[in-house]
Amino acid sequence: MSHKLDDLLDDLQPEITPQRDLWAGIERQLDRAPVEPKAPKPTARPWLPWAMAASLLVTSLGSFWLGQQQGGNQDQQFQMMLQLMANQHQQQRQRLQSRFELSQFETVNDSQSDAEGSGIQTLRDAAEQLFGALKQDPYNPDLLELWLWVQQRELELMQKQQQRQQRLHHL
Repeated sequence: MSHKLDDLLDDLQPEITPQRDLWAGIERQLDRAPVEPKAPKPTARPWLPWAMAASLLVTSLGSFWLGQQQGGNQDQQFQMMLQLMANQHQQQRQRLQSRFELSQFETVNDSQSDAEGSGIQTLRDAAEQLFGALKQDPYNPDLLELWLWVQQRELELMQKQQQRQQRLHHL
């Protein structure tokens, strides 16, 4: 591959000459006097900067006032979003449970499945407590992150328990 490239490079002309003499045009351009930049025209509307500043001020104040008016509405929307997230988690949990029940595996009552079941219940209790705390302090990002993390661990533990039950059933 590199030999082909080297051959092609060797075949190229070392110098490309223009079709006509360009130096005469270049010298004429160099001999010209430099062009002075045109002075900006005086503004015909001296009130324009003041109008722009006033419109910016009115827009800012209007946005601030509207934000203050909708502050309570945002709290309701955030509470509704939290409830929606809790409902989605509940649906995911029910889907996992129903899929496991539909597969008709017999429940194995041993100490490990009891420990997993108590772990799931502990995670559910923690999620409920965190949800209550989020209702009191809805804008706390740490609480929200912890609540979501606990919910995810609950679903993962349920899946592990189901996979273990399936492996035991196959044995």
